[in-house]
Amino acid sequence: VRKTVTPWRIHSTQVCSLLLLTNSCAEKQVYSAEGGKVTLEPTVPDQLKPLTSILWKHNDNLVVEWIKNLDSTDYYGAFDGHTNLDIETGRLEIDTWARNYSGVYSVEFNGQLQSKSYKVDVIKKVPKPTVVLKPLTCPNEDTCTLSCDGDTTGAEPVTYSWRADERDLHEKSEKSIQISEDDGHVKHFFCQMKNPVSQEDSDPMENPLHPDTVSLSNIEATLIPSGPWIYECVCVCVCVCVRACVRVCV
Repeated sequence: VRKTVTPWRIHSTQVCSLLLLTNSCAEKQVYSAEGGKVTLEPTVPDQLKPLTSILWKHNDNLVVEWIKNLDSTDYYGAFDGHTNLDIETGRLEIDTWARNYSGVYSVEFNGQLQSKSYKVDVIKKVPKPTVVLKPLTCPNEDTCTLSCDGDTTGAEPVTYSWRADERDLHEKSEKSIQISEDDGHVKHFFCQMKNPVSQEDSDPMENPLHPDTVSLSNIEATLIPSGPWIYECVCVCVCVCVRACVRVCV
């Protein structure tokens, strides 16, 4: 006995496998922040207007189904209460997100599975980064490394950008950059973390190779308390010129 499979029960992966032969299958990448909102906006083919039924699936599990003749809209599982379907356009909005809502979403109009699907990735926002100097012996090295640090677990994909003083950001795939004496004219470095749902900038970091920073480091190294006279001199300096000597006293 030959079985007949109704069009609206064919899996999206089966249809995509067939349509790949004609390059008609498309998957759109969509990102959403945890606790945010995502909107999926399909295009209704003219030959399927007016719509009489809409069915959305998430990894082949039911999300929402609308049938005009029954005048009913049914939401399923975790999507119930957090999802809104526009029965005129087929647009799907989901208000509350957790990472387990990531996956592939497909839609059927009037019982016909559409070739375009949506790969949704729910990710975290990036943290505020910190510029970290490596090695700690810098600037007593030929080159120093600046690293744009922060916990990006669950926030990928992340890109990094660097700025010297007030100049434009330069995007890099690496989270670290190397600086040398040729960068001694720069006073501060900044870094930025960015992903598809957020971006954060670091606080400025003093360039350890800038002449002012190097000079102050040398003063700090020289004025190491070795007797009562040094302590007395430093204390007098603090009282008279706090702003200039605060780092010496620290």
